[in-house]
Amino acid sequence: MQQQPMPQTTDDLFGAAVARARRAQGLSQRAFAEALEREGMSVDASAVSRIEKGTRSVRLVEAVVIAKALGVSLGHLTLAPPKDPPTQLRSYRLEANLSLRKLANELWPTLLNIWQVLEHIENYQEVLQDIEGEPSDILEYLAGATQRLDQWPVSWEEVVAFRDDQIPGVEAFMAKFVRLYLGREAQGNEAERLVEADYTDGFNQNPV
Repeated sequence: MQQQPMPQTTDDLFGAAVARARRAQGLSQRAFAEALEREGMSVDASAVSRIEKGTRSVRLVEAVVIAKALGVSLGHLTLAPPKDPPTQLRSYRLEANLSLRKLANELWPTLLNIWQVLEHIENYQEVLQDIEGEPSDILEYLAGATQRLDQWPVSWEEVVAFRDDQIPGVEAFMAKFVRLYLGREAQGNEAERLVEADYTDGFNQNPV
């Protein structure tokens, strides 16, 4: 006889909601713990991990602080997720769209900053090539930046464990997302459509 899964406790449901909201904000558990500290709740990354796993109960006053630090309502964290799979899927897709919007807001200025670096190097190449420690051309800068990515401080708690068969599709999607802001894909409405969300009923009508 197939063993029935253990029912989720209130702590389990609350912790899962906190984890989803934290990831949607792009926060690591350590960064979230620091945000909670600033709000007066003394916790560390391990305590955040226990809250998200449902192994550490949260008092009401702590739940209010957690919701404030995440920028969501307390009800967003305390309401049980819908049980039917289609509704839950729409909820997850809405969260993905919200995250894409936040990413888009950061991606454009990031690419603009990189463009400014490349333009400056190209315009003042003759001056810069004689200055020790400065890249003498665009290729040197990009090569150095790429090497620095290999040392980027990504902790294991920030790594999303996609299966090997899922990774190529995710990489292709994110590459297309970046290409939109490099002018390598359809512009205007296409970029908006990619992350367009309809908030009239709380769900995106054309989700990613």
